[in-house]
Amino acid sequence: MTARRNAEESVEAMRNAGFEPLEPYRSLKAKWRCRHGTCGREVTPTLGQILRGKGGCKFCARVFVDPAEAVAVMRMAGYEPLEPYRKSGHRWRCLCKTCGKETSPTYDEARIGSRCKYCSRRATHPDDALRLMRVAGFEPLEPYPGAMEPWMCRHLDCGEIRFPRYAHIQQGRRGCRTCSSRVAAESLRLDHDTAAKVMLDAGLQPLEPYPGTNNAPWRCRHIECGDEVSPSYASIQQGQGGCKPCHQRRLARRYKMPEAEAIEIMRSAGFEPDIPYPGRNHAAWPSTHVACGRKVAPALSNVKNGSGCAYCSERRIDETEARELMRRAGLSPLSGFPGSKASWPCIHVECGRSVTPTYASIAQGGSGCPYCSGARIHPDDASRLFEEHGFSPLEPFPGTNKPWRATHECGRIVEPLYSNVAAGGGCKYCASTAFDYEAPGIVYLLRNDTYQALKIGITTRTARTDRIQEHARSGWILLDKWETPTGLEAEILETAILDWWRKVLKAPVALTADQMPAGGFTETSFMVHVSADQTIQRLSALLDEVAHS
Repeated sequence: MTARRNAEESVEAMRNAGFEPLEPYRSLKAKWRCRHGTCGREVTPTLGQILRGKGGCKFCARVFVDPAEAVAVMRMAGYEPLEPYRKSGHRWRCLCKTCGKETSPTYDEARIGSRCKYCSRRATHPDDALRLMRVAGFEPLEPYPGAMEPWMCRHLDCGEIRFPRYAHIQQGRRGCRTCSSRVAAESLRLDHDTAAKVMLDAGLQPLEPYPGTNNAPWRCRHIECGDEVSPSYASIQQGQGGCKPCHQRRLARRYKMPEAEAIEIMRSAGFEPDIPYPGRNHAAWPSTHVACGRKVAPALSNVKNGSGCAYCSERRIDETEARELMRRAGLSPLSGFPGSKASWPCIHVECGRSVTPTYASIAQGGSGCPYCSGARIHPDDASRLFEEHGFSPLEPFPGTNKPWRATHECGRIVEPLYSNVAAGGGCKYCASTAFDYEAPGIVYLLRNDTYQALKIGITTRTARTDRIQEHARSGWILLDKWETPTGLEAEILETAILDWWRKVLKAPVALTADQMPAGGFTETSFMVHVSADQTIQRLSALLDEVAHS
């Protein structure tokens, strides 16, 4: 009896909310098929939702759109759907009934009355764009890219490939710069007779037809002086004379200084003119400088501004004086004077070698010979020094700061620096150093977790100090070590790994001398650049190669 009363109460609650149940009541949370009395659609609210005031018709609440109603809305808006309805925000393929083009409005856009993007000109259909481009004289060579994107086309008038924008063509632009310039030029082009009359009025007789553009040079003869000139029509139209020499002569006549006044200015500055006043303040005026007696050619304008003799002020050097200075410095020039700051090939008389000092360096007290002054080492002197110390060079002298491959008197091939040999060393095998190249060698690889760095090093069994233990006291951990027949093989392996780190992996030196109290900072690299496992594998492979070589 209670269950029947509960069912009756539930049905009554649904009816009071405007829903007519279509099936028996099951529970508060079960979906209950009902018909909404307002819209007549079948819905499935739960009794719990209805009692809480949250339930209702999803169609009337616009939470859900009936597909049939959606199609009707689209047709009312002027669209014919081409696919089933999905959801309100989905682009729905439709056919616009007005323009007949396929478009894709959303249900929400159609419901508020939005027009077709082509009819409202918010977009351009590719077919319309193609049609307009052809009317403008362009044949598109690729699909329509968009209104403001360059569109590869062939211009039918000139046959060239061009990249006009559809929006520009739509605005009435030509699209082909070459053809546009030609059309503009043709519209502005003058006939020959009209242009020639302007030139004749300016005192210029044309020697060829009008070139067609106002800014092009036009060969003419200046009637006044008879010279051939090439002014442009535009320059003559703007009031220019057309003959530059005549223009300069007119200016010179206008601003010419009286000759007597000009001569007086030159004499006051210590110059005696050799020829009459040339008529222009900026022209060179051959004269004699009274103080030194040299021939110079200053401009009157420079003399008025305080400029003196080029030789006395050392702006110019007399070749005879320059040669005399070089001779006093013990140098014999091999060519003419090239200038104060240019290299001057000479022979240093004392040593007989070819050198190239500058006049300026000798004038400032330079020796002129870099070999005699010790600034440079001559290959002959370098070879002599090596031979005196028991070395026979195997290649030309590379320079003082580069290794020089040579054979030492002990029979071994070494690569010492010039400075090392000059200091009395050079052969690492004969030198009394702590590292013994003949003793069994050891290559070791260390890791430092504080610096996140690796270090490679070498030592020998006969070494007076344990290098591995020295580094261990500074926090270095031994990862692995390899034994070699001699210290020389150990050095070869170390060099190969360092070359791999620096040249192939581009790993820089990780630490400084202050961070490595036991030494060897140049053989370190950060683990971000190099891998311990890869280094161990490479060392093992190199050791096998050395063992079988």
